Amino acid sequence: MQKNNLFSNNYEAFVNRAPIGIFKTNSKGEIIGMNPEMANIMGGNSLANVKAKYNRLQEDFYYRPERRKEFIAELKKKKEVKNFVIEAIREDGIHIWLRLDARICNYNADDSFEIDGFAVDITELKEKEFKINKLNRLYKILSNINQAIVHLKETDLLLDRACQIIVKDGGFNLAWIGKLVNQGEVVNKVAGAARNSDHLSELKERIAENEHSAGPVWQAINSGSYVIDKKTPNSSNTVASFPIYFYGQIWGVINIYADTPDSFIDEVVDLFAELALDISFALETIKNEKMRKEVQLKLRMNERKYRSFFDNYHSIMLVINIKDGKIVDANPAAVKYYGWSHAELTNMKIADINTLSENEISIEMHKAQTEERDHFFFRHRLADGEIRDVEVHSGPVLIDDKDYLLSIIHDVTERKIAEEKIKYISFHDELTGLYNRAYLEAEVDRLDSKRQLPLGIIMGDANGLKLVNDTYGHQQGDKLLIKTAEILKKYCRSEDIIARVGGDEFVIVLPKTSFSETEMIISRIKRACHNSSGNPIPVSIALGAAVKQDLDQDIWEVLKSAEERMYKNKLTESRSAKSNVLTALLNTLNEKSNETEAHAWRLQKLGIELGTEVELSGHELDRLSLMATLHDIGKVTVPANILGKKGRLTAEEYEIVKKHAETGYRITSSIDTFAHIAEGILYHHEWWDGSGYPEGLKEEEIPLLARIISIVDAFDVMTHDRPYRRAMSKEAALVEINAGAGSQFDPELVKLFNNISK
Repeated sequence: MQKNNLFSNNYEAFVNRAPIGIFKTNSKGEIIGMNPEMANIMGGNSLANVKAKYNRLQEDFYYRPERRKEFIAELKKKKEVKNFVIEAIREDGIHIWLRLDARICNYNADDSFEIDGFAVDITELKEKEFKINKLNRLYKILSNINQAIVHLKETDLLLDRACQIIVKDGGFNLAWIGKLVNQGEVVNKVAGAARNSDHLSELKERIAENEHSAGPVWQAINSGSYVIDKKTPNSSNTVASFPIYFYGQIWGVINIYADTPDSFIDEVVDLFAELALDISFALETIKNEKMRKEVQLKLRMNERKYRSFFDNYHSIMLVINIKDGKIVDANPAAVKYYGWSHAELTNMKIADINTLSENEISIEMHKAQTEERDHFFFRHRLADGEIRDVEVHSGPVLIDDKDYLLSIIHDVTERKIAEEKIKYISFHDELTGLYNRAYLEAEVDRLDSKRQLPLGIIMGDANGLKLVNDTYGHQQGDKLLIKTAEILKKYCRSEDIIARVGGDEFVIVLPKTSFSETEMIISRIKRACHNSSGNPIPVSIALGAAVKQDLDQDIWEVLKSAEERMYKNKLTESRSAKSNVLTALLNTLNEKSNETEAHAWRLQKLGIELGTEVELSGHELDRLSLMATLHDIGKVTVPANILGKKGRLTAEEYEIVKKHAETGYRITSSIDTFAHIAEGILYHHEWWDGSGYPEGLKEEEIPLLARIISIVDAFDVMTHDRPYRRAMSKEAALVEINAGAGSQFDPELVKLFNNISK
């Protein structure tokens, strides 16, 4: 039998099956060629379809055509570009983000040129960044409005300021607040703001439209809950309406308009719901303060006449002796809230409730007495020991010619918890609990001072994450990232800033840390990763460090140096890290199927014998031996109960098993050391007659090594016990192999196999 010219089209096969987009265009924006993955990224199912859709990339594919011009300009200047990020529009209209690496490969006589490049879809990462930025903007809204609540004492001024902040800081088109009047029959605008005059005119139309309609405003009022309306008539706006309460009753509604249908994600809705509660709280607070002053005035005139008002007022009220802090009176709302009886409360001091020290309380009481301040935040203790956050409006009052403090108290515990949660989300990575990029950038600017020098920076990149994601799925990849984060937290110091800044990227900022100390921390992390146990996938992270020694050094250049050193480290470590992952996968597979290692050894022996008959070169025999070891590596993702099932597989179970060929291809193609056998692993279940999987190749379309593995694998499976049947004799198995010649197996190879099996 003659040797098969099997791998003459290796490069083409690689390009066609590469898991990233590969393209060739020219400087005019015309598509010359691309692989199937690139066509898939662009929303088409073939090169012809994509070419038909995109005549000029600049006009048809780039969301911002000027970005294509910048891409070409940078190529002309540098001859190649790396990590060039663009926003594009797929054939189906979906917006995507791509990271491009490209180079000029051919110049033409007219000074135009051709471009070779790779494209990676980073839409998911960009969406996470947008989400973080959006939450940061919204946290700023909440923070600024809360400041306005503290400083503005007039309702109209406060509500107008709230609308202005929403539009200016949040980037929304318009916002308005309406109040229920005429016994709840009409909504009157009491405050509003718009981004420009067009939005302002729309604001007036919307208010008029919603006064007597069944639109989102009235839906929110009638339901008592927020409403998101993506089908606002005659407008591309999406409107969100949130009810505002006043002492438990709906007072009105706040309405926010955005120009995209996906503006109101769950986190945004939660924040605006919290904002509506804050406005409700502010209305009650302003009313409380006005009431306090009214009570103060009337108590001076006639304490007895207004005693019933004090007792029946719904907010918590305490009267406190200025000299010794003794509680001299408490209304029924206070008795109910604190859990002590009236007699018990009036036998206590405010220091028995307030968690501040007596000296601190005395200072704050003096500020209230002199009216230096009338607005305080404290933590108060209840009778059952629970500590609650409270806002206190306090000022002097004259009762029976004696000076006291009248305090009106409002519980803000839930509000504080919600604010802390939003703040946490804004500055922390959702998956690992580490800080995020937004927090890191703020902290780097803060720590960039002489006092913090030397300032160490470590850049990290988790090794093998894509391999884990492709093999086990993103859930296992997430577990790997979480474990990596745990190690970083454990082996860094409490004052160090640890942030996850990308999918698999981490940054550690170390104040007052020399280069030698920074290297020691890296060594501890490396050792911990090496010794990590209890995980099917080993933790491995490439690390690089740099230190800012002088104030004149640019901190971002120092960070860039750390990143460059990290990438150098990754080049040396990545191969061994991926090999470690592969070893872990094989161990997992062995645990699922005890005979796997022995099966692989027997396949090596049979494969080498048959390969020798085919007159394979030494290099090809080495590849065949490696394929024998790794041909079933993809089964690591097949559940153990299916691999060990004694009965016949169901159709669904068989489909799961069939995926192992593609999984094995993804695993081996992502590791440089094993990429040269990936194609053989992908096709070792193809049949000679074209009825195999995964692609239905036939005859010599199937790589020679895959055809060899197919025969020796089938023979070994038949001659050894399996969970679903007993082993047959070698003679019987050989009969089956010959029966499959021309259908399942290459008939010429079967003839040679008969020779070595006798």
